[in-house]
Parts: sequence; structure tokens; C-alpha cells
Amino acid sequence: GENGELWRSTAGTTGWSEIDLSGVTGWANDVTIYDVASDGAGNWMFGQDMEVFLSTNDGQAWSRIVDFADSAFAESGSDLSGFSVRSIVYTDSRWCVLLQKSGQTRVFHAAASDTSSWSAATVGGSAQASGNKPHNGNATRMAAGDGTVIMVATNANDTSRSTDGGQDWTKGSNDLPRTDCRNIATDGNGNWVACFDNGRVAISSNDGQTWAEQSGVQDGGSNTRIRHPSPSGVVVNLTGVAADVYLPV
Repeated sequence: GENGELWRSTAGTTGWSEIDLSGVTGWANDVTIYDVASDGAGNWMFGQDMEVFLSTNDGQAWSRIVDFADSAFAESGSDLSGFSVRSIVYTDSRWCVLLQKSGQTRVFHAAASDTSSWSAATVGGSAQASGNKPHNGNATRMAAGDGTVIMVATNANDTSRSTDGGQDWTKGSNDLPRTDCRNIATDGNGNWVACFDNGRVAISSNDGQTWAEQSGVQDGGSNTRIRHPSPSGVVVNLTGVAADVYLPV
């Protein structure tokens, strides 16, 4: 959360305690942590600013494993200044990290067997750069399942999709029904759900290739948007969605 806070529970419903990160090199107590992910085998990652941190003991202890401000990740002499890690996913034995700043996205990936070595993703087989970015909008969220990774943006009705764990990307064009997508999830079996402002939901049943706005989420009558039950009829922006399956998928 905000101010670099990270919380841990071994039960989920109770027993939450804040993790002391004060001794971790690179961690800051005034920078938001936007995402955290796990491989389901005790390894966890979170991103803060341009850095990624790893725990190999279920979140008890952490260390910085990569800093994307390093000159090794510069593009044609220009560094990635201003970018920050917004989303992290794991699928098919690979970690994938999304960095974003206004109007720009960058993706990096690493094999689970070597999290000290990160590679820049490609877009249509070519190197990503300012003129060949993985997404047309301000992408901020990703989800992953069965080797497919999809990213969405809050200001564009496009998705971007990778079928090799985030290594190479294909940009969609106007494939979502709305431009204000907040989050995305999958069950790992080719079914995906995206949520939007104003109570809207879209689904894909062909591994994210095509999408359709869902008309069955309603509170009765002709309403086709998710509405808050109390006070009755208030339309809400949907900022999170999850599948009822154990992660990762």
C-alpha cells in the first residue's frame, strides 16, 4: 500500500501484521507499493518505484533483486527515468513486470530459475521502445494464466497480450467495450474477466482474443451494471476482480 507498507498473514482472514522492511536496501517508506505476486511455492515479489524485491520464505524476509534505473536497462542511451512498477504476475515458470509512466509502458521478464537476470520484452518480435511500446495507453494492470499474460489500461479500450509468459507482446485494437478498465483476472482455463468504471464487466472465453460486455450483472429490472445494495441503486466503479481458484494458474 501507500508509504511502502506490506502486510502478511498466514491465515488470510486474521493475524495480519506489517512486515518490517526498514533494513531492506532500496525500500522507501514514502513510495506506494502497487502490486505483489507469488509463484505458490513460497516465493513472492513486489515492486516499488523502479525496483523489484523478492522473498523466498513466504514474505518473512526480503531483498532487492533488480533496479530498472540501472544503465543496463537504458534504451538507446536514454534511461527509464519516471517509470514505476505497477503490476507483477507469475505464470508458466516466469515472472513478468509492468512499468508505467504517463503514455508509456515497458515490460520485463525473468525465468523463475534465475530472478537475477531480467530481459526486456519485445513487441511483435521487435525491441520495445518509445515508438514500439507494449500498449497504446497507460497500462497499469496485468493478469496471467497458463502462459498467457494480458495488460489493460484506464484510458484505452485496447488490451495487449502475450502467450509466452510476457516475453513477446501483441497489441489489440479496440477489443474492449470500454476505455476505463481498472483490473483483470483469469481462471487459467481461457476465461477472463475485466472490470470497469460505472459497474461494467466484460468477459472473454477464448483466452483474451475477443471480449463482450456482460449484460447479466444487474440488481434487477433492466439494470445492466453492478450496483451497490445500500443505498440501493448506487453505481460503483469496479477496481478489483478475482477468480475462485488457487493462484498461480
